[in-house]
Amino acid sequence: MRPGLPPLEWWKDLPGVNMRIFIFNVTNPEEFLKGDQVLKLKEVGPIVYQERVINTDITFHPENDTMSYTAVHSSEFLEQENIPGILNQTIIVPNLSILAMASRLNNAPFFMKIGFNMLLRRSNDTLFQKTTIYKYLWEMDGNLMKLGEKLVPFMVPLDNYGVLHTMYKDPTDRVNVKIGTASGHENFFKINFFNHRPTVPGYRSERGDCFASIENSTEGSFYPQRLTNQSVLKYWRKTICRPTDLYYKEDLTDQGIPGMKFVLPGNVFDRTEPRDQDCYRGEDESDYPDGLSDASKCYHGFPIVISNPHFLNRTGEWVEKLEGINPQQDIHEGFAIVEPYTGIPLRACARTQSNIFVNKLSGYSNDDLMKFSGMVVPMIWGDICITEIPKLVRWLTFFVVVVVPTLQPIGTALAYIMGPLMIFFAVRRLRKSKIYTPIEIVHHHDDELAKLPKTAKIRLIHIYDLHIINRVIHTQIMRRSIVVFLTIGLILLASGVMSFGVSARDMALDELLRMRPSLPPYNWWKNPPPIIRLRLFIFEATNPVEFLRGDEALKMREIGPIVYREHVVHENITFHPENNTLSFTAVRSVEFLEKENEPGILNKTVIVPNVAILGMASQLADSPFLMKIAFNMLLRKSNDTIFLNTTIYKILWEMDGNLLRLGEKIVPFMVPMDNYGILYTIYKESADRQNVKIGLANGHENFFKINFFNHRQTVPGFYPERGDCSASIVNSTEGLLYPQNLTSESAISYWRKAICRPATLYYSEEVSMGGLYGKKYVLPENSFDRTEPLNKDCYRGKDGSEYPNGLSDASKCYYGFPIVMSKPHFLSRSGKWCNKLDGMNPREEDHGSFIIAEPNTGVPLRECARAQANIFVKKLSGFSNDDLMKFSEMVVPMMWIEYCMLELTPIIKLALRLIVIYLEPLQLITSVVFIAIGFTLLLLVLKYFKPKKYAFIKTDSNMPK
Repeated sequence: MRPGLPPLEWWKDLPGVNMRIFIFNVTNPEEFLKGDQVLKLKEVGPIVYQERVINTDITFHPENDTMSYTAVHSSEFLEQENIPGILNQTIIVPNLSILAMASRLNNAPFFMKIGFNMLLRRSNDTLFQKTTIYKYLWEMDGNLMKLGEKLVPFMVPLDNYGVLHTMYKDPTDRVNVKIGTASGHENFFKINFFNHRPTVPGYRSERGDCFASIENSTEGSFYPQRLTNQSVLKYWRKTICRPTDLYYKEDLTDQGIPGMKFVLPGNVFDRTEPRDQDCYRGEDESDYPDGLSDASKCYHGFPIVISNPHFLNRTGEWVEKLEGINPQQDIHEGFAIVEPYTGIPLRACARTQSNIFVNKLSGYSNDDLMKFSGMVVPMIWGDICITEIPKLVRWLTFFVVVVVPTLQPIGTALAYIMGPLMIFFAVRRLRKSKIYTPIEIVHHHDDELAKLPKTAKIRLIHIYDLHIINRVIHTQIMRRSIVVFLTIGLILLASGVMSFGVSARDMALDELLRMRPSLPPYNWWKNPPPIIRLRLFIFEATNPVEFLRGDEALKMREIGPIVYREHVVHENITFHPENNTLSFTAVRSVEFLEKENEPGILNKTVIVPNVAILGMASQLADSPFLMKIAFNMLLRKSNDTIFLNTTIYKILWEMDGNLLRLGEKIVPFMVPMDNYGILYTIYKESADRQNVKIGLANGHENFFKINFFNHRQTVPGFYPERGDCSASIVNSTEGLLYPQNLTSESAISYWRKAICRPATLYYSEEVSMGGLYGKKYVLPENSFDRTEPLNKDCYRGKDGSEYPNGLSDASKCYYGFPIVMSKPHFLSRSGKWCNKLDGMNPREEDHGSFIIAEPNTGVPLRECARAQANIFVKKLSGFSNDDLMKFSEMVVPMMWIEYCMLELTPIIKLALRLIVIYLEPLQLITSVVFIAIGFTLLLLVLKYFKPKKYAFIKTDSNMPK
């Protein structure tokens, strides 16, 4: 896969492949609801799209013979290959949102189902929807979804469940594959990591999920080389939420190229043994039958199951409730025809069907819904087919696997014949050739000299050597010396004069903008020295019993600091010269600093409010009354208390509780995480893909400003396409490098994922640090205040219940939990919520955030980012736990955190001094020296190197003239 060669260039921008969609239209909706035992289906389609895949941000890793890239998928409707107006055609389909939510809630407490029944009645949605094909594919919603999103948002993970919208809403994936001779032909292009993990998206082994490995699968653009009839192809497609194995079936020829056909076996979606290692079996104790594969992890927990189209080879008992299922091997079987030597697919079709699995329902009052109990409801099936590879690729493949093997023996035979013949004729010609001495050459080329006696010839040579040649050489040396001195003098003189018009500092800054891999700034940035200190301070409650008995204020005491060192490594670095940007993956980790902490601090016991209870109660504050009753039951059953007595280590890394465990088991959609340890939550997704501005074209003022963060221009969790506020992250920076040529008018937009927003710092003063002058920028008092117009303030909280000044909504980054960020100890914004808190002591020098940056280079000399995480508890009602009600309308501090870089390494400080302080004086001195030396050399040339005349001297009268 060498850059510049056809295989890589072809793979970077793959030709489009046709994707055909077939929708199952219901032909007897009324009859089925009135008592028909069978749901009659009619296949509508195909609806033909073309899928394009562009592979960008390509990075080679020679240290382990792998390659990383970002695959970007898109689809385009093919007007000419579809029936005119097909997207506007009306169809009748089951209401997927009702069936999915009912199936998810089937094992939930009875009161949860009553709440769902109330929502369903209030929504007026029916069990069948009459809609257009376009809406079904791209814009599917319903009143139930809208109502649920408003009242119980944690139950509605998406507000648009259009089939193709769901498939393509996250179109970019980061992939790492094996390449190179070290990995071997049999491992070529096999996947190591998909979106930085070795498992199928949605599976987290660290939280107890099955280890659904994706390793050694391939996306189908290339397969391993040198395949045999014993080889097994492992095909991966994100939309089916699993890899699938294809097995050898037969040899065949495709347009003159030999190929091997591999097919999807009939048992591909069956259960496997041991059962606990079958990651696609569904929930424990309710395993799906053979022929169905659980895909819920990839679809927000919705009960999606994947099968072969029309349940090919596996028509279980669920098919008895369906009419119109007609499996055919030639139409519905998945296959790949691969050229075995190169691994290039000649033809291939991936075919699967998506279905809703409805559990056996109970406790629902809607009779129409109960008709679907225990059913598998087909939604769509589709195929993505490679029917023809590009002519150039086909020709090259034909040449490599057919032409070259044919010509190789012919060429070998010719080499065996022609080689000896050429040696024979060369030896023969050499034997006929004569080698002449220098005197013989003179003899053959000068008839007059040839007539002289031998002694005269020898004497002639000596005379030339002693008299003429010596003088010629001397003359040539003198002339060359003149040229050398003259050239050096002119160059030094010109360089000295020209350097007065050029700034060496500006040239160095321009070079920094380019971020050349061979220069120190790039290497320092790629592997930054570990100079970032992370300090945490936890708020402990000192009067938990008294507060619950009636104290008006919750007394808090600051525990800390707990000190860590943060490590940052930048990987998968890709330059984009076409738009002067740089893409990279920032990987962060932390290391506990034993020597800088109080001995045994991690094992210290503290008393803190139960964040899980407060967060879930606040989430449910506006939910229907029955939802609150269900929560009350869960809380009582869990035996969790409103205050926790736990260790600092658990607060940071292993925080859970009985309520979370119980909720995860009964209502998993209400529990997006089973571990809410502070540092665990911050660092569990430690790798982020970024794209930043570099180069002269973007200018000094835009250097290293962010364009994209994880392939989006908004703060994680904000999706403007689904109606969220456009919380832009563009032009912010993470703090390792800032824009150059900073002034007192500059404003620095600082981004840190942990605080879930960019924050703008403004100029305060000039300071001196170790002989370097820097400009200090500080976070203003109103940084977390509301802004006008209010509807464009993305951190205000929900409409109608906006947070007060000083608090910033961070729930989008924390699974919808009501986390709000503030300055530590509510610095400069102590709102009325502080009346219920005792122990807040804000001080600017301890709790303010600042950046001191060297203004020319944008390199930070010292910086501290400080923020506090709090739980915002809404006004509570309808909860039976009196202890919980004490926290109504409170802002409960959890901890505050500080990221500080207090001093640069000596080598970086030396480089900065060189550029900022010494470079221009050195340039002036060097310019003067160059001019002086150049002028001196020119004078020497004029004074000493004068031209001289030389004459030939006749030394022997017998010599010929």
